[in-house]
Amino acid sequence: MSEAQRWEQEYQDGRWDFLHKLREAPRYGAIAAYLMQAKRPYRLLDVGCGDGVLMQHLHPDWLSGYVGVDLAQTALDR
Repeated sequence: MSEAQRWEQEYQDGRWDFLHKLREAPRYGAIAAYLMQAKRPYRLLDVGCGDGVLMQHLHPDWLSGYVGVDLAQTALDR
């Protein structure tokens, strides 16, 4: 099984669904707090974006562009 296939299977199986739980909010809050210090609006490249959890923690007016990439098509489809 390739690395991409493994990630795909993990997303299909729900292995990464926990990232949407409240207990994970501090992780994304820390990233959002860091990004608040950046000159806005900014463009963001989210490598390993999964199903875009980070985007839920960012104000849309902060961004002039967003590109998320991930190996798992299932995550991107979400």
